Amino acid sequence: MQIMRAVGLAALVGGLTLAVAAPASGHGIKYGRGVQGGFIPADGPPYTAATGKVNSGKAACRRASRVILFKAQPGRDIDYGSRLTNRQGQFTIPSPGNQFDDGAYYLVVKRKVLAKNRYHRHICPRLKTNAFTITNP
Repeated sequence: MQIMRAVGLAALVGGLTLAVAAPASGHGIKYGRGVQGGFIPADGPPYTAATGKVNSGKAACRRASRVILFKAQPGRDIDYGSRLTNRQGQFTIPSPGNQFDDGAYYLVVKRKVLAKNRYHRHICPRLKTNAFTITNP
């Protein structure tokens, strides 16, 4: 009887040790994300601000996402400023002067890591819009 208890206890302890020591299989999730943007005229051109919205089924991918406005040009593109999105994913980036210069602009939404450890990796991917052109009268 005592031997049976010792064997049963050893099997129980051994089983728990294996359950704790066994590596848990991790997972990675990349959430869907999109961005819409454009320019706001004061009362018609000239354009005074860029505005838009980051869309995602995951609320954490919408809120507090860094959005950067760039002007495309030969060589290094010009960074016209950045803003964090609000809780609904909306943002507004004002022009650095009275208006934006003519040219092609695009938006970049920075990659956002929601969880990263040895078991989980949850990521809101980086986004870049197609260039949109403005021409002031």
